[in-house]
Amino acid sequence: MKYSISSPLQRIIPIVVAICLLVPVVQSQERIVGGDDAVPGAYPWMCALVRGGSTDLYQGQFCAGSLIHQSWVVTAAHCVDNLSPSGLDVWVGIHDLDNPGSAVQRDVKAIYVHPNYDRVRGDLVNDIAFLLLASPVTTITPVAYATSPNAVSTNDVVRAIGWGDTEGNPRYPSILQEVDLIIRSISSARNSLGTRILDSRHLAASASGRDTCQGDSGGPLVEMGAGPLGSPLLVGITSYGIGCADGFPGIYANVGNYGSLINAFLSQPTTGDPDVAVSGSGIPIVNGARGVARANGTKFRGKVRGGKRKGKTFAVSNVASSIPMTVSVRAKGRGFSIKRSPSFVFGGGTGYFRLEFRAPRRTKRNRGRVLVWTNDPSSPLHTFRVQAKSKQKRRRVPSFFGL
Repeated sequence: MKYSISSPLQRIIPIVVAICLLVPVVQSQERIVGGDDAVPGAYPWMCALVRGGSTDLYQGQFCAGSLIHQSWVVTAAHCVDNLSPSGLDVWVGIHDLDNPGSAVQRDVKAIYVHPNYDRVRGDLVNDIAFLLLASPVTTITPVAYATSPNAVSTNDVVRAIGWGDTEGNPRYPSILQEVDLIIRSISSARNSLGTRILDSRHLAASASGRDTCQGDSGGPLVEMGAGPLGSPLLVGITSYGIGCADGFPGIYANVGNYGSLINAFLSQPTTGDPDVAVSGSGIPIVNGARGVARANGTKFRGKVRGGKRKGKTFAVSNVASSIPMTVSVRAKGRGFSIKRSPSFVFGGGTGYFRLEFRAPRRTKRNRGRVLVWTNDPSSPLHTFRVQAKSKQKRRRVPSFFGL
């Protein structure tokens, strides 16, 4: 067993379990159920995502991925969201977690999560992320990937691959597993799962007594023989489901729906450090700036009446010929918040984030800070001050007539 949980409240556990069994639980997919051992070498582009620095790959493996370029791995966003590159190792071409053999290990240089990845009432949308490897893998041919959202159709046979519990006890094998499934219509999956969220961003697949479940997350769903020269074609990324082989279809990110985004990432430089620049109204904002000015938007114009909102848009740019720049923006200070921001900016590109101020219901000068984290090694944190004035909300005075 890879993980075990103990608790002194043993008498309470059966009650909790009994209650939980009454409610379908949506969970990330971490295991292959009803599958078979894969043939060694059949999927050389298969990747194991392992916690950084793990000396025991069997214990450290937590998700999977697919090599789609000698420098890029695609996986599920929920596997790596909020994870730093140093917390992750990638093993390419591994078959047995207890015996890596000729598998290739790579550090991760950067992690890029889809900018609109989200969990909506338990359903995952845009569950896709890209890992830039620290150095290319030149000895393994990447898997071909779908570029059309209609690459597979209802009733097509597909194959899921991964490591994990094969029986639900749980029992996790070290040997790579494979299982054949059948594509189900999105409309039937909506009915089965009781959700309207599913659309062209998703694929649904199932078969009697067979499924993916928890450890397979981020791993591939392929259509065998559909790629160049009869090779496998990557059509899905294992995402989530309700239970494991419990009569509900598993849900996968539809790779073909993201074909243009994948192509964009694969055309980016894989060397060259990002260099962040932040500006407001076209005027550069120096890192660590404590002064505020209307000209660059760091000082909001006029006074904002209590309860009202006012916004400013700022640009964050990356130099040309660099790897994509990761971006995370946060505002500090009462009334200040970030309403939208990019999660990455390609080399030579510009992204925009919006700062919003909601005025308190009293007259005062409000100060805050904006923090922009990137993977620019020379300036990973870019900060600057912002300021806005608020005025007390005008009270409505009742009028009395006929007195």
